[in-house]
Amino acid sequence: MGVHPIAWGVIIWLLTMLIMFTILALRTHDRYELRFYLRCTAGSLTILIILIPIFLLEGFIPWPF
Repeated sequence: MGVHPIAWGVIIWLLTMLIMFTILALRTHDRYELRFYLRCTAGSLTILIILIPIFLLEGFIPWPF
């Protein structure tokens, strides 16, 4: 049994958003843009941290052991 396609897509999308906003935050020189990008990074990381245990408990992602 593999990873559910929707769970896989959500995890990939959130990781992509996390990487993209982190890179944008590192490249900006405006403090307001920096604050925006860091909040977006924190938001995507928070959602990812919340969804991975839910996907594990619901069986969308197989247990690693």
